[in-house]
Amino acid sequence: MNSIKLCQIGNGHFGGALSQRIHFTSIHSLAVANDMSETHRLASEAEILLLALKPNQVGTVLREIKDSLNQCLIISFAAAVPREWMQAIVGNNARVVRAMTDIDFMQVMSQRDEESTKLLAPFSTHQLIQANSDEDIDAMTTLIGCLPGLAAWQYLSRPNKAELWLMEWSKIANDKIGIPEVVCEAIQEKVLKKKDFAQQIRTVATPGGVTDAMIMEMNRGMYHHEHVFNSGMSRIKNIAESL
Repeated sequence: MNSIKLCQIGNGHFGGALSQRIHFTSIHSLAVANDMSETHRLASEAEILLLALKPNQVGTVLREIKDSLNQCLIISFAAAVPREWMQAIVGNNARVVRAMTDIDFMQVMSQRDEESTKLLAPFSTHQLIQANSDEDIDAMTTLIGCLPGLAAWQYLSRPNKAELWLMEWSKIANDKIGIPEVVCEAIQEKVLKKKDFAQQIRTVATPGGVTDAMIMEMNRGMYHHEHVFNSGMSRIKNIAESL
């Protein structure tokens, strides 16, 4: 694959990790927008435009830049934002696909698209998983993206049962969307090594977010894995409907 012009909008916690991953694993140049004027310029120059935004930022940004887009590919890492909804905003000015990953890029998932697969496959420690639908991406968010918060809560609130609960969660992630169990185990080990579980929960459980919804259910004593999973998927649906 020849070098292409990559541009990125969003440079927060995940955006910083994404740009660093690109720097170390990609042959492509990367430009990151730091303000709205740069955002418009990069949108017009990008061959592939990466969105590392929070769900409530996506619509605003896409509406701002849609007329600057030049038939590029947009890859959105935003949780809960449906592909068709984004595509409707940009129209024929760009093609949109969704992707999702853990913060350490052990496992990347992308909707089926030849161009995005070629770009993202080298980012993923384990073989990239191709999603068949938005639902697969949303399941990745719930099962893997929220796992640091779930693991921290389990270690804090149910230390004697945490390992068994998390072991079962790993099996479910493998059964539902093919996540290697070693990915879940590595995320759990990282949480356990950091130790300050309460602080980890505060860091990842954004009020009104998916992790927050799942932890609220566990706080109510609802530990069953399918119930916790479904509460996360339900919150994603609510976020999507509120866009």
